[in-house]
Amino acid sequence: NALDRKTLWELHRFVNACLKKKPTKKAAQHTTASRMLGAQQAKAQTEQRIAQLQQSLQASHGAASSGGGGGISLARQDTDDFGGNDFGSESDVDALSDSD
Repeated sequence: NALDRKTLWELHRFVNACLKKKPTKKAAQHTTASRMLGAQQAKAQTEQRIAQLQQSLQASHGAASSGGGGGISLARQDTDDFGGNDFGSESDVDALSDSD
């Protein structure tokens, strides 16, 4: 009874705050279960998307190999954006080496 009114209220708030911080096991299990479910759903969606992309890729390869076109050409082109060679001519190389 020697504590003043202000100290008693501070102690009361502290005790109430400590009591509120303890989560229940049921709530923790619910959180874990919902996280697991979310991870499983994300995995299933990812696997489904991969299957769709693989089917699409196989279909495009089938169309390209049957002469239907539509595929992407992977042939190397030795031209720059301006229609010239990516690499300079011999005179360009000589000019660069002379500038040193």
